[in-house]
Amino acid sequence: MRRSSRSQFTFEEDAEIRDLTALGLAAFAKRDWDEAQRLFEAIFARREGDAVAKRYLERIASLRSEPPGDDWTPAEALDKM
Repeated sequence: MRRSSRSQFTFEEDAEIRDLTALGLAAFAKRDWDEAQRLFEAIFARREGDAVAKRYLERIASLRSEPPGDDWTPAEALDKM
């Protein structure tokens, strides 16, 4: 397990994927769907079949089609992934 510069633990060895994921999650949490999509697509292009990127791209599409209310939270249950 590696420790990132943000003092969070991750199993990801690829620094670019780690950074793109952190930025993508931050954009997602801010409801910046365009930026989050761009970042998760960059991950998917680098690592085809990435399950996390795929899941967030699906969530973004769903949230665009049915925008969330004010009580929306970006939390994701791990058993869904």
